[in-house]
Amino acid sequence: MKIFMILLCTFACMSCDSDDPLTQADCERIMDPARCSEKGCNWEAGRLINAKCGEECHFPVGSTPFSMCFLTDNSPEENVPYVYHRLVGDTYEIVDLNSNIGKVTGWEDGTPACVECTYDN
Repeated sequence: MKIFMILLCTFACMSCDSDDPLTQADCERIMDPARCSEKGCNWEAGRLINAKCGEECHFPVGSTPFSMCFLTDNSPEENVPYVYHRLVGDTYEIVDLNSNIGKVTGWEDGTPACVECTYDN
């Protein structure tokens, strides 16, 4: 019985040191910019709009600020606004971020082809 318990504890501890790759969902659950960076993700601020195909979207000056932790392939490349989008159900989440943060896991560059967005600077 002792041997069984030792093996059970050993395997349980090994599973705690998982080498599973980080996912975008892992990063999105992080709500603290410092922790985001510690985990290898990038914290970025900008604006968020939800739109369906055929709808228009508009990012007005003074939009509600948006911040989120993203899984990217590198650190911010430029301090210029950059747009990403992803499809969630039948609605696109479109983010206008303050910086180009490279390739974002689970997001595509630019706006979706079926949604026309305008921006106030």
